[in-house]
Amino acid sequence: MTFDRVAGVGLVLTLGLLGLICWHDRHPTPPIPPAVAARIDSLATTAPVFDSTVTTLLAGAERRAAEDRRLARKERALRALADTLGHRADSLALHASEAVDSAATWRGAYEARTVEAVALRVVVDTLHARVDTLTARGDSLHAVATLALERLDLTSGVVVDLRAAIVTATSCRWGGPLSLPCPSRRQSFVAGGLAVAGLVLLGR
Repeated sequence: MTFDRVAGVGLVLTLGLLGLICWHDRHPTPPIPPAVAARIDSLATTAPVFDSTVTTLLAGAERRAAEDRRLARKERALRALADTLGHRADSLALHASEAVDSAATWRGAYEARTVEAVALRVVVDTLHARVDTLTARGDSLHAVATLALERLDLTSGVVVDLRAAIVTATSCRWGGPLSLPCPSRRQSFVAGGLAVAGLVLLGR
């Protein structure tokens, strides 16, 4: 075998090897794994329900917060009224204790104490209503947090799976069932050079 023929064969082999590498580089990347695609589709499918549920829960929590603010204003007004009535009752009682004819004054003091007691009772009822309102609001916010964490876990799992899929998709493999890693361009160049050199030596 002449040197020219050996060199020609080596050149053909080298070009063929380089062509194979280029074909692997242009080969379309594998699709997203079915399991990951299903989870992504699940996130997209359940997004409207999730958004609607969270919006409803947050709206309910905001309504309860507004109700609590209204009850808080009512509580403050009732406490102020009770304080005023208490001071008036104390003043009337003091005046009655010093007056000769004090029946009417004692009657006024009694009525002031009665209204004061009613106002304080309403304050207690208002506080109970506020506790119930805040408890319901807390339950709504807890439900929102639970749903958000569950969806975050699912999304994080999809991200992890996608990263693994990207690594697999971008890893060049050849050899069919052997799934051998593709050589780099430098490795291909060196291998081609060694092949040519080997053929030249064999042809001598």
